[in-house]
Amino acid sequence: MPSYGRVEQFKVENDDWISYMEQLEFYFEANDVTTDERKRAILLSVCGSEVYRIARNLMQPVKLSDTDYKDLVKAKSATMQRAKFNMAMRKSGHSVSDFICELNSIAEHCDFGVQLGRMIADRLLVGLNHQRIQTRLMDEKELTYTKALKLLTSMWEKSSKPYHRRMQRPL
Repeated sequence: MPSYGRVEQFKVENDDWISYMEQLEFYFEANDVTTDERKRAILLSVCGSEVYRIARNLMQPVKLSDTDYKDLVKAKSATMQRAKFNMAMRKSGHSVSDFICELNSIAEHCDFGVQLGRMIADRLLVGLNHQRIQTRLMDEKELTYTKALKLLTSMWEKSSKPYHRRMQRPL
């Protein structure tokens, strides 16, 4: 039976896990891979040694051969997204608005639950790469997502440029 396409090894430092899994699902569809057992076997045989080790550690004490494919993907997706989220830093030349959008996009698949707002506020504090703003955020006794956004907005309003431009300009 011919095989259509191929699945590359996932590279933790460069690849997006969500996109990787979407592409893998298309591979399964093109090749009539329908059972969770075969999907799990293909994923674990092509993902690479680093991802395999992470998956093994995530599922302990259950063996990977006894793990449901959907449970494996869900645990792995959330873990990979949390790692990406925790490493996110505002890049030079990017606006604070862009960074907030990026954090919200990554956090969507992190399974933070009720801690989502606090996690984004903490990541804003650490990842903004702007000493004055970070110092101001650290002055807050109880930093929440709402407070962080209000403080960032008020700092933009104090700028001499029109508001719509301030929100989009790099700091």
